[in-house]
Amino acid sequence: MIRNVRGSARWIGICFLAALAACGGKSAPTSPSSSSPPAALTLGAQGIIFDQIPSSLGCGFPAGSGETTVATTLTLTWSGVEWVATANGAAAGDVELRFRQSAAANSTGLIPVAGSVKGTAIHLPQMIGGVAPYAAQLNFGSDNRTAFAGSITPAKTGTNIHPFAILDADGSGAVIASDGSGRVCPGTSFDLTLFPQTSNQ
Repeated sequence: MIRNVRGSARWIGICFLAALAACGGKSAPTSPSSSSPPAALTLGAQGIIFDQIPSSLGCGFPAGSGETTVATTLTLTWSGVEWVATANGAAAGDVELRFRQSAAANSTGLIPVAGSVKGTAIHLPQMIGGVAPYAAQLNFGSDNRTAFAGSITPAKTGTNIHPFAILDADGSGAVIASDGSGRVCPGTSFDLTLFPQTSNQ
């Protein structure tokens, strides 16, 4: 299954999702304490891809994949102190991410962030092209103890790499994959990629 956003398979998936953002410089982010939303990320409709690493070797959805990939849709807002991304409808589940800038941007413009995730993310098969539909969901619990940390990569303006900023992060904490039929794959490790889903990107 796809794991690394820099790998071609996963990037194809992100291009497909973002084209539903035409996938085809470094700027100082506003302080996270500002009531105005930082320019680091585009607010509004988002696509997200989660990869869960199971505790038991070979457990995953679809069966035989060895891990569970869930692609779904969120709405990103700014609360005044942090970004909040929530499932944008019942079909996507009730997953919620909260995160904020955790340090100053580095010399390449990467912006460190840290946060937590709770609720359930439901896979939307139509979100990834070229992959046979399958049922999957990830349950991150409800106590906000499932944490993640990563960085925002600024938009690569004028290139075909990605003309929009993306968030890549690794997480730890209880996360249970299932297919809705009773079979489950517990795990404590996952990664995620969040990116804008707009038609005029």
